Amino acid sequence: MVGVRSGGQLRRFFRRLAAARGGKRQKRRSGKGYVSVELPEGLDWEVWRILSSDRFTVSKRELEEEWTLTEWLDAHLTLDLLEDLEAKRYKQDGKQ
Repeated sequence: MVGVRSGGQLRRFFRRLAAARGGKRQKRRSGKGYVSVELPEGLDWEVWRILSSDRFTVSKRELEEEWTLTEWLDAHLTLDLLEDLEAKRYKQDGKQ
């Protein structure tokens, strides 16, 4: 469930997400150097991606009850960025 405040915060959230992705839907990573897995049914990856990351120290309760949508977006964009940087560094080091 999502609580929406007056003033269109939810709309601005999705506009910001689209802008961060260059106005396009984000492409799924595939090809050399990437693997894909099927997520178990019922696994809320949007939650567990943040919780399982070593880069964040937050409890499930804090994430679900205290974080704003903007903070969720920022966390996922940060993880995307860091994963991309790691992949580029891996490529540059000639390990791929």
